[in-house]
Amino acid sequence: MDFDELVNKRFSIRNFQQKKVPQDLIEKIFSIANLAPSAKNRQPYNVYVINDDTLINE
Repeated sequence: MDFDELVNKRFSIRNFQQKKVPQDLIEKIFSIANLAPSAKNRQPYNVYVINDDTLINE
């Protein structure tokens, strides 16, 4: 597969389930993600976790 074909065939799926993610799993994901390098160590990402049902429904 060449690059043009790869780009033309790519897709993403956003099909979210209605169940809550356990807090300990969220913390584990973040602790592992902190080990990943960022470009020139700029750490350009911000992640927000919203657990409040009122905010989720907005």
